[in-house]
Amino acid sequence: MFMLHYHFPSFATTAISSLRRATRRELGHGALAEKALKRLIPNDFPYCLRLACDVLESNGSSSMASVCAGSLALLDAGVQMKAPVAGVAMGLFVDDEQRDYRILTDINGLEDYFGDMDFKVAGTVHGYTAMQLDLKIAGINPEVVTEALGGAQSGLEHVLKLMRNAQPRCREYFKSTVPIHETIPVAVYQRHILFRSGGYNAKLVESETGSRVRLILILQKTLTSSSD
Repeated sequence: MFMLHYHFPSFATTAISSLRRATRRELGHGALAEKALKRLIPNDFPYCLRLACDVLESNGSSSMASVCAGSLALLDAGVQMKAPVAGVAMGLFVDDEQRDYRILTDINGLEDYFGDMDFKVAGTVHGYTAMQLDLKIAGINPEVVTEALGGAQSGLEHVLKLMRNAQPRCREYFKSTVPIHETIPVAVYQRHILFRSGGYNAKLVESETGSRVRLILILQKTLTSSSD
């Protein structure tokens, strides 16, 4: 299981407000960033992952920054992602007839506020993983979308290069704080010995080793303990 929690406090934009529940904006940005990363995590990863993205300062697309930082955090944690993921926000200034327009890459706060488009694009070197298009006008031509995607691809390649310099590869082993998880096949007669008498022997293993023994299949047991 993978979940991403996106938190955008008011002080990130030098504003002051009381503590409150997550807003629709936070939920939407978190869902977009989660979608951008989710499919790159191995299906057989044995742990539940919670990625906390706390925005401390914002003058641009904090959701796409969460994708980049989240990808680096997962790689540093030892999650064997299929590929690093980056994100970039594309902007647009256009006249009423859409004949004269300018496309911007990695827009800041003012460009987002005064511009006509906020096109968030996340992806890897192999393709896109998530997109979200917000417009302040009725619509845009296909040519504008094509050009914006081309600019986004160049921006993603640039950001991914910087990310590779910071985190060249995934951590080869988990940190010491990660519990050990192992699945052991157990024969039927051994299962009977382990769990007979109210699970006496299983409880004995737990008390002596600090591990937890759980039955996940009819012929298998799972042991979980700290790395000590």
